[in-house]
Amino acid sequence: MYVAKAAPSKTNIKDKDIIQAQFARGLSIFGCDKWDVFSDVDASFTRADGSYLSAVKVENNGDFYKLMRKDKPRYINTPIFYQVWKALRDRGTYKGAAWVVKVDPPTVFLPARLRTVVSTKPQLIEGLYFENCPNVISGFFGNLEVTSEKAFGVVIKYLEECYGQLCWKNDDDASRENCKVPWKFGPWGEDKFFQECMDRHGVRKIEDFDLTISGTCPSNRPKAEKDNSKWVPGCAGVKQAAVHPFRNTTSWLSCLSDLGA
Repeated sequence: MYVAKAAPSKTNIKDKDIIQAQFARGLSIFGCDKWDVFSDVDASFTRADGSYLSAVKVENNGDFYKLMRKDKPRYINTPIFYQVWKALRDRGTYKGAAWVVKVDPPTVFLPARLRTVVSTKPQLIEGLYFENCPNVISGFFGNLEVTSEKAFGVVIKYLEECYGQLCWKNDDDASRENCKVPWKFGPWGEDKFFQECMDRHGVRKIEDFDLTISGTCPSNRPKAEKDNSKWVPGCAGVKQAAVHPFRNTTSWLSCLSDLGA
């Protein structure tokens, strides 16, 4: 199993602190067979034994700070991940892994639990990915993205085509797909972009809504918190492979402890 993590941008130093804690203890993605960490700024992480990790730095292609999310004052992360995906294609680190996983830093991720889930899933010739959030239009949520090697390979093969043809900017360019019917939530984040590209090229999807629990998935929230986008789930007794979001090191480690890991 190969796992990639999106490291902090210059606007989120807390993500770097979380990754430092994970790397120092061999937790989260660092418990997987292979892994990479990517960043749009210089970032490095150390262990007590003197070993260190430097994040793979990706450069701005000119689109990084052009489009804002509709629901909050943040830049759309799709252009940054486009550069990350190209870097992954060049590095080829993921090749040979049956499953490729992307994990956000605030996600408390238990690789052993995910291995149990994917061990029963087929390696389809057209590729396979998991929808992890129910009752939404695009259910491939970015806190834990799980794809087969074939599915991941399909996207990075057609990456430039999808970036140029899909209407991820949510503009009125009728020459690109889906632009005639604007996405009501505005420009696409990287998870919707990735899902749309997989769907465009025939990758098979299956639903596994027990894969992860996240406060960003409306159906994961209690009824009284349905409209609270800042809701954070509890961790005690949770059986999922990942819980999200814990946006500082203290809360991240506390959740891990509550999970009994």
